Amino acid sequence: MDLPITPEPNLALYTRELLKAQFRADVAAGAARPTVFPFDLLGTVLLPVIYLCIPHTSRPWLYRLRFAVVALMVWLNYNMMTRASSVNMAAAYLTGLAGTWGTLWGITLLVWTRPQFEAERVDRRLEMAVEGEDNKTDGRNGHANGGLVQRRPNGTASKPKETAQQPSLSDAPDETVADAFAAGYTYYWQSYPANAPLSTRLDWVWDHMTSFRGIGWTTSITSVPSFMCPSERLSSATVDLASIPTRTQTGYIRHTTRRSFLLHLGPRMTISYIILDATTLLMLHDPYFVLGPPVSPHSPYPGLPPYLSLLSPHTLSILRSSLALTAIISALYLLFSAAQVIQFALSHSSPRALRLSGCRADLWQYPSVFGSFASNVLDYGLSGFWGGWWHQTFRGAFVAPTNWLVRHGYLPGDKRHPRRKFVSAAIAFAQSGMLHAGGSFTTVSRTARWWSPPCFFLLSLVGVLVQDGWNKMLLGRERRESFPRWVRRGANGVFVLVWLHCTQWLFVEDLSRAGVWLYEPLPWSPLRALGYGLPGERSCRWDGDVLPRLWMGGRWWERGVAI
Repeated sequence: MDLPITPEPNLALYTRELLKAQFRADVAAGAARPTVFPFDLLGTVLLPVIYLCIPHTSRPWLYRLRFAVVALMVWLNYNMMTRASSVNMAAAYLTGLAGTWGTLWGITLLVWTRPQFEAERVDRRLEMAVEGEDNKTDGRNGHANGGLVQRRPNGTASKPKETAQQPSLSDAPDETVADAFAAGYTYYWQSYPANAPLSTRLDWVWDHMTSFRGIGWTTSITSVPSFMCPSERLSSATVDLASIPTRTQTGYIRHTTRRSFLLHLGPRMTISYIILDATTLLMLHDPYFVLGPPVSPHSPYPGLPPYLSLLSPHTLSILRSSLALTAIISALYLLFSAAQVIQFALSHSSPRALRLSGCRADLWQYPSVFGSFASNVLDYGLSGFWGGWWHQTFRGAFVAPTNWLVRHGYLPGDKRHPRRKFVSAAIAFAQSGMLHAGGSFTTVSRTARWWSPPCFFLLSLVGVLVQDGWNKMLLGRERRESFPRWVRRGANGVFVLVWLHCTQWLFVEDLSRAGVWLYEPLPWSPLRALGYGLPGERSCRWDGDVLPRLWMGGRWWERGVAI
């Protein structure tokens, strides 16, 4: 295929256009298609949502049908991953990530857990309601209009259960809850509204489906600030609002005022933006991040920039691994923080939006993205790096199989039992490897190695076991605690950095081969505007291939909005 540019002045631009042309040729030949909405949401999102919107707590045959739903979901996601991709390098990677995550999360909701039987969320309702409202109730909870008031058998309104003691403004954990109190709302635990209208059930299911960390649910992960679960399940009990901490043991924090929320995220997002722009520019100057490592020592490979060619191989390796880790952290922080700010701003954009958002507009719904580095990494080493400090977005699915095994007696109930700890870590790292393998599988590049990310995460499991074994068997608790705290913390920090540096190439080089580093994550580049870009680069980085577009190719059900 002929391209209007050559690799000499700008290798990154040439490689990016080459991959785009390759994908377009595959689409023209019928070997591939773009990732299209809504069709590609069917297996990842829509199918489990549709199933959970149908009450099955009193229909055993329908509950058993969940295995057929899971099988169909797996088949749909696999078929999507074998054909769908994108000219957008990030979207191509996210296609596989979404397909794999949709499968893991769907299995979590339909097999490992029982949302309709057990899950409850924090919701709010008006304490006083106008007589004569719609008498439809939400089933087991018995609340009208999805949980506003309770009805007596004769249809007259009464106060909700367990709300005789009215909360005061001083009980509010943050100022958004205080505003809700002032408007006459109280907070309660809402179980699955089996007999409520479809819109109410859809709202409950969609909230559960999209709450990956389980914030505001009885299924919340332990890392983030959470309310104490009700002592009596499925009772519509009042929420103990004073039970939610402002900071957890792993260092995740929540904000009590809008001002502190925005002042905390705003400067950090700005710094992340600048760091991400700098790391992106530096990486695109290095053929290692554009093409991946040389296939062999004798294969042709572009020369390094002068400032890199002067470095020793060991120094160059440290620089590259540090650059990759910095880029990943800044990108994830910017992405998740921007999502929080946008969702919070939209929910508060108008009185109607605030009313429709409900509890999702409250500040406690937006805890920090990462935990405390010191209390996790420096105190617990590699296990603290992955299990506490790193973003815990996928933790709910990663721990669900272990919790299922514990509930059914296959694993000990003691969280500190060696067998349970090993199985839990092995399942979590295996699922993480599968998740990122899916991303490599759907990239446009034909040199990506989908098996490389699982090897990286399994080596992380080995690192956790090595460090844990060293601390327990060789040092022992008493001998270890005889060292000063700064020595223990320093040893943990050094071990984490050395282990990650020695194993990161499995993950970073796969991202390079897959073309992920070629994606421009920022719409505007300050450094390019100052003249630090490569030849042919503008400060405005997004082109038409980054934006969604209408796709009318393929079969009729495959048409929609392509990314």
